[in-house]
Amino acid sequence: MIRQTIIVIIIVWLMSLSQITLSDSNDYSYRYWDWGKTPRRDDFQFAALQLALDKTIASHGAFSAVRIKKEFSTLRSRREVNRDQFVNVRAGPWLPNELSATEDNRRIPLPILENLLGYRQLVIRQNDLAVFNEVRSLDQLQQLVAGQGRGWQDVDIYEANDYKVAAEGQLTALLPMLHNRRFDYLPLSVIEIELIMAESSLCGQDLMIAPNIVIYYPLPVIFYVSNKRPELAERLEQGLILAREDGSLDALREKHFSQEMAVLRDANNRFFVLKNPFIPPQFVSSGPLFARPLVVKDDA
Repeated sequence: MIRQTIIVIIIVWLMSLSQITLSDSNDYSYRYWDWGKTPRRDDFQFAALQLALDKTIASHGAFSAVRIKKEFSTLRSRREVNRDQFVNVRAGPWLPNELSATEDNRRIPLPILENLLGYRQLVIRQNDLAVFNEVRSLDQLQQLVAGQGRGWQDVDIYEANDYKVAAEGQLTALLPMLHNRRFDYLPLSVIEIELIMAESSLCGQDLMIAPNIVIYYPLPVIFYVSNKRPELAERLEQGLILAREDGSLDALREKHFSQEMAVLRDANNRFFVLKNPFIPPQFVSSGPLFARPLVVKDDA
């Protein structure tokens, strides 16, 4: 009797194990990392994730997508995505390939923001407004010092274009540092700048956005997933292809960022175009988001 009971227990255990294995092989559970600093951008990125997965229900079945807020550094977020415990998918700019195995997440090489992240407005001190109003040439802007966060990928882009950069501190420290004259201006993405400034008491008193000056460089934002989960990448890539082809991804981007796009379409803008030598050629050749040429307007 005892022997029969043991055999039954073993059979039940083996059946449950096979069910777990089968379930895991079709487990389309996406745990998206939200760092909590740029909610509007994360709102769009999570919506784009859901849109792509919705497009593949017929081919892949059900899925789950949850948004996990964790205050990881960018470096740790890459490691956590690969660990596949708290999070297994994130969105961010295209990174060079020279990463360690623990940090090199699996890429889905389809930009979701069409370089919108690469349009940068300038936070300046109000007392320096006259200086920036007179900036009409590349040389003039290159003589001023841009502030950036330590370890930001953008630092390499500015330096490759002969811009002066002070890479100091974390995002929350940069506005006070600008106020204290550690650098001359702080370029921030047009889709993030308003919210970042709204959270600082310095804005409206000493700091402001320089009117009609925009720095642009190609900066494709893509999804990354755990390198342990190729099936997550395969499904997400298929869904993004479908969403791009039927125009629903474009419509989603317009819905989320119509105000920022209107700012960039202002005919009075002076655009300073930088090269990004750290991305694949296909992302450079895709061009900027807007049809009209982005050039430095020189009134001299």
